[in-house]
Formats: sequence, structure tokens, C-alpha cells
Amino acid sequence: MAIKRINNTQARLTIRRACEGDVDSIVSLHISAIKFMRSLCPPGFGKAIQAPLKRKEIESWVSETLADKRSIFLVCETGGEFAGFALGSVETFKDDLIDAPFLTVEFVETEPRFRRLGVACSLLQRMERIAKRRGLKAIELTAWANNDSAIRLYEKLGFHTLEMRLAKPLSSIE
Repeated sequence: MAIKRINNTQARLTIRRACEGDVDSIVSLHISAIKFMRSLCPPGFGKAIQAPLKRKEIESWVSETLADKRSIFLVCETGGEFAGFALGSVETFKDDLIDAPFLTVEFVETEPRFRRLGVACSLLQRMERIAKRRGLKAIELTAWANNDSAIRLYEKLGFHTLEMRLAKPLSSIE
């Protein structure tokens, strides 16, 4: 259990493996996060994220991922309430920069009312410990270029920028 002091109050954070009983909370938070991310998409991008959300499909994906042994799926609770989740997948291929096996963090999402209490930090630190125990060599993640608070957190946790992803929609060319 992690205890974080924020504004003279303590938040007791409990990190544990996600289970089927968490599916509804995970799906609800993920849908909210997708809706927010839609507003951050640059013009000409994000077609997939703009697609209609189908709760049943997301529930199935979460349930399947919970059963996947290559995944590390964690939730954070504080005061018995769901505060966020993180999902990582073990990669077995070697890329140009990272030796295999390594962990790709796919999602780190925090309920808005629990932001700034150390939820994402605690989830990532636990994920790192699990990955290390599994013998993985590195942990990687991506962040949207305009998500300054996430980038600051990742850098504070020791993540380094390895490359930048640039894109141009061809629909903008006549």
C-alpha cells in the first residue's frame, strides 16, 4: 500500500491485479478517457478514436485482456473506491532501441477526482516491479505530445524520449 501526502491529507492507495469484478469500472473510465482524448486529436487524425463507442465490445476486450498471461493489468483503489488502472503487455520482439522481452504500457488512466494523488505514479511503479520480477529488460510507453502532465510524470519516473512520431494526413494534399 502506498501512502501519498497531498495538501496535508493522506491518500492510501492500494494497487492490485485487476479482476472480473473491476470490468465495469475499467470500461467506464476508459470510455471517459476516449471521449476526452477525442478533443485532443489534431485535425486529420484520430479516425479510430472518433468511431462510436460500443460498451459491450470494450467489456469483451477488457475481459479477454484480463485472461491474457502476457498482460499486466492493475487497478488502484483509495478508500475502497476505484481510482484508476494501468495495462501493460509483454513484447517478445526486439526493436531497434529496446531489447526483448520488454513491457509496453498501453494505458494509464485515473478517475478525475483522484488525479494528483499519485495514482498513475503508484500504478507505474508497481508495474515496473512486476516487469522486473518477470525478467523483462525495459518498460516503454507513449504519450500524446500535448499531454504535458503525463510527460512530466513519465520523465520524473525515469522514462526517456527515444523517438518522436510525426505524421501528415495525405488528405491535406490536393
